[in-house]
Amino acid sequence: MFLFYKTKSEMLKIKKDGNFFVYSTIVTLFSLFLLIYFPTLSVLHINWSKFDENYAHGYMVLLVTIYLLFISRKKIFMLSQSSSTQYLSTNLALILFCSILWFLAFSIQVQVIQIFTVILMIWLWIAVVFGRISSIHALIPIGLLFMALPLWEGIVPYLQAMTVFITEAGLSLFGRTIFIDGNFIHLASGVLEVSEDCSGFKYFLVGTSLAIIYSEMNLVGIQRKIVVVLLGVIISIIANWIRVFSLALIADISKMQSSLVYDHDNFGWVVFMLCFIMFFIIANTIKPGLKSDGELNQTQLSKSATVRLVDNYYFRAFSATLVASMLPVISWSLAEVAGADLLSHQFQFETAKKINKPYWLPNYTGFDESNTWRFIVNAREVDITILSYKAQKQGKELIYYSNTLNDSKYALTNMDDLEVSNGLSINRSILSNRSSKILVGWYYKIGDFESNDSRVAKLLQIPSIWQGVSVASLVTISTECISDDCRAESQLLSRKIIEGVVDSIVVSKRIENES
Repeated sequence: MFLFYKTKSEMLKIKKDGNFFVYSTIVTLFSLFLLIYFPTLSVLHINWSKFDENYAHGYMVLLVTIYLLFISRKKIFMLSQSSSTQYLSTNLALILFCSILWFLAFSIQVQVIQIFTVILMIWLWIAVVFGRISSIHALIPIGLLFMALPLWEGIVPYLQAMTVFITEAGLSLFGRTIFIDGNFIHLASGVLEVSEDCSGFKYFLVGTSLAIIYSEMNLVGIQRKIVVVLLGVIISIIANWIRVFSLALIADISKMQSSLVYDHDNFGWVVFMLCFIMFFIIANTIKPGLKSDGELNQTQLSKSATVRLVDNYYFRAFSATLVASMLPVISWSLAEVAGADLLSHQFQFETAKKINKPYWLPNYTGFDESNTWRFIVNAREVDITILSYKAQKQGKELIYYSNTLNDSKYALTNMDDLEVSNGLSINRSILSNRSSKILVGWYYKIGDFESNDSRVAKLLQIPSIWQGVSVASLVTISTECISDDCRAESQLLSRKIIEGVVDSIVVSKRIENES
């Protein structure tokens, strides 16, 4: 019998080689997870590559996130934590929940929720694979990415309102004569507008990002980090207040003649940098705290425990990737089913005739098919226009901010809704210009569903996709007005006529290989 003895260095080499294989498998599964959600993540490139926009700092934030993960790699990506069944199950359930949210947002083309859920799933993926301690250390590096995601526009009106209020108070304190009208500041010699670009939104994003980076690299303890981040937010907002107040004061003193009134981007960043010097001075007075090492020494683990943990990492990484991937795969299959036939909404009314050149069309873009039918009611022409979106995607969708009933040629006046018998109410509006007026009744047809509410129409896309009917349309019933207030025409488009129109619009299937 021969006995073979391995030196300590040889045993460590075997362990390192084993860990290398584990890490390679984990990286491969994580890359697969990112690849599955690549269409959503690619949207970030579109936002980050616009260097003059609010999220132009996105790639810089991404690089800093990667750097923070790298310098904390021994605390985050350590193969030394066991995970309880409850903790693992809870995080897998959260990944599944986020994946479902992503799928619902994907179905109705809500980009913000898609991006938010994917970044959250990245953090949950780390929590599943590497454990609770690792997820705590990864929270701020991954959380930093949220400052570069296009989901902060909702705070812009509040930033504008605060800036206007502070500017008004400051100018009044200096004895300047001003008048405030919404976001417009009326001075003695002209008018300044606190637009979205002047709200300080960019400074808020950049300042908060810098504060998060500083807190992660220099402080220990969540309380200290929260204080520093809040300090960064406050100073960023104050910097914009100083900027706008200074510009308004300069504009009033110079009687709108100063070049800064019309070109002040560089001035704003100078003010921001000066204010952030104060941030670093104040933040530097906060004690960093005592560092605690939450790592476990792998060399102290027994061989059986190490083998058991290594085997478990394969299962964790595979489970996290599998759970996160199920809904995207389902979405692909649904897209294939929905795209097998070309679907559209058609108007089947005996006395209606299809026309090629309607006198008016809604101000919508991106639709796949536009059809207009005309029929006669009491010697008057009534047009039915259906704009069908057969396969929607981001920027090419029925419910979209740039899709409006009227364009710049027409003024829009809304009337009361008209309720019809099947529980549907249609919207009614008057479009007017110098030469004509048009009465329009309109609603949304989503698959086999109807609604006059854009938010409900968005949500109705989910059941329609599950039914394999992905087509969504805007339906308008319009007629030119003879009376000044369109009262006669409102009687013309009666409840009975509208009911007949609604009941006559059906989903039409056209097989691709048929003419």
